[in-house]
This record gives sequence, structure tokens and C-alpha cells, in this order.
Amino acid sequence: QELLRNGLNKAREGVDVGDHPPITPVRAGTEAQVGEGWRLFDMITRHFLATVSGDCKFMRTKVKFDINNEEFVVSGRKVTDPGFTRIQLSGEMDDVHVPDFTKGETLPLKKLGVGSHKTRAPPYLSESDLLSLMEKHGVGTDASMATHINNICERNYVALAEGRRLVPTKLGIGLVHGFQLVDSQLVIPKVRGNIENMCTLIAGGKAECDSVVHHVLKIFRAKFMYFVMHVDLIDQLFESTFTTLEAAGRPISRCGNCNKYLSVVDRKPVRMFCKNCDRVYKMPQNGQIKLYKELRCPLDQFELVFVANKVGKSYPLCPMCYDDPPFGSKNAVGKHWELEHPIYQKYRPAVMSCI
Repeated sequence: QELLRNGLNKAREGVDVGDHPPITPVRAGTEAQVGEGWRLFDMITRHFLATVSGDCKFMRTKVKFDINNEEFVVSGRKVTDPGFTRIQLSGEMDDVHVPDFTKGETLPLKKLGVGSHKTRAPPYLSESDLLSLMEKHGVGTDASMATHINNICERNYVALAEGRRLVPTKLGIGLVHGFQLVDSQLVIPKVRGNIENMCTLIAGGKAECDSVVHHVLKIFRAKFMYFVMHVDLIDQLFESTFTTLEAAGRPISRCGNCNKYLSVVDRKPVRMFCKNCDRVYKMPQNGQIKLYKELRCPLDQFELVFVANKVGKSYPLCPMCYDDPPFGSKNAVGKHWELEHPIYQKYRPAVMSCI
């Protein structure tokens, strides 16, 4: 009623980019009507009403003291109009009382002390902090920003920690440092922000789509060619940052091609690696892997390994056959002429002559 009586103020922040309208309440409701979603509805409604409410007004008092030619300041405030804080309770302000002083007044020095403090590093960015920075630099839209954050989490560039804070992983930090070594513009948000601005110009009819696409492809082709020419810088950085497969794995069974030992990397993604053949074999992601009785697969002579699963399913398997099934994938059953397994290729002439 007070808002209707005094009039609504226009919100000063936020830009309508046209992808979707802001979340606004459309009708009144009670806790009994809304049910479990009452707290969310109450927060949205209070925030919306706060955006169209008046400013919070207060009177600030600032007093300066001179102690042995050193200046000290004390400040206080008294709220004269709570404005939007009356509705959005989380932003309410309390009065800070300062006694009345007169200019030139002399006061006794009651206590004197020296404190020692140090600055603290800022915390990791939260999801809301990152969304604000993405909006500030024009990276993504309201509809795509959450997808971008999910992508960097799924690709293991960052990890979601307590308090919804995003902690850069070793891989993410290594990639950023590598890109900075080659082309710093691949890291800063300016390039992506410029492309988003160009898309906005196309949507507004101020730029031709074909010319923008041609311009962007030209830029990124040049960057790609430059990156390829200097990719060895990233290789050098990763070699000093990450452990090689050879160093990370533990020898477990013999390879059927070279008879050298295969190493198993227990960290996900679990895989086996042959240093001599320079080949990686994918393995089951759940369970402990160990040698199985030194038996060999009759098809490829790889030593069998035993996968002990925590849920009780334990079984032997051949690393080669698991990584590259000799009888084709499920969608190629019966299509023997499409098989590319080395064992099948070896015996293909004899098999085809029988057919």
C-alpha cells in the first residue's frame, strides 16, 4: 500500500538482453496456499518489491580527533528513511550512535594500544560471483551462463567445493598458464565478449550475419594457426606440471604385442598403458585390478587381469579384448566385414575363404 501511495521507482540495474524476462511474482499468495515453496516465493517477492522501492536514506556523522598531531576518525549514522530495506530484510541497516561533540572540545585519553593485523587473500569465486563477472564482461547470456559453468565442472577444469565455490584444478590452472604462454587473448574474456556483442548487433539488425561470421572465422583461424606453431610451449608446461602415465602407473601384467609389462593407472579414468607400444587401454571404472593367475588370452596373448568390484561382481578380463572387442560392438553383431580388431584382421583371409 505504501508503494502504491508513494509510487514505484524504476530499477537502476540490470539489462534486458531479450532472452527471457526477469523472475517476478504475478499474484499474491499465502504460506498455506504456496506450501513448501513459501520461502522461495517470499524471497522472490521481497526482492522484486525492493527493486521498485525507494532508496534507504541515512544521516552520517564524521568526527575527527587530533592526538599528538595524529588524526583519528570515528563515524556514525542514523537511518532517516529505511526505504527498500524495510521490505528486503537482509539489507536492513542499524544506527551507529556517536555522542554529540563540539568543535575544539578536549577529551581525556582513556586507553592507547597498537594492533597488528594482516590482509587475507580473497576466497574462491562462488557460482553467483562468477555469474556476475560473466555478465559484466559480456560472456554468455542469462540462458547459457549456467551451461558454461557446468561445462568447466564436467571437464575437470574446476571443482565445486563447500559453499558452492569453484576451485580451479591442476588441469584448469595448467591450461590457463599454457594459453597465456601462447596467446593471452585466449584467456581474457574480451574475445568472447566481443563475439557476444557482435551477435547482439546481428539480432538488432545493425550488422550482417555473413560478414560477422567471416570476420570471426578469420580471427580464430589465425589464432589456431599461431597456436599450432607454438603448441610445444604447452607441452613443456604440462611435462613439468603433470605426472606421465609411465610414472603414474604400476606394472601389473604383460602386453600381448611386445611382452613388456602393462601399467595400470588406478585414478579415474582407470586405464592400462604400455610404454613400449605407446598405447592406452580403457578399463572398468569400478573395482580393484590385479593379475589373474598369469593366464593369457588365447586370441591376443595378453595376460588376463582380475577386476574385484566392491558390490561383489568380480571377473577376469583381457585388456585388449575389453578395449577393442574382437567380435565387434553390439550394434555390429553379425557384420563381420566391418570388424577392425587386429586378431580378426590377422585371421580374415582364412575366415573369408571359409565363407
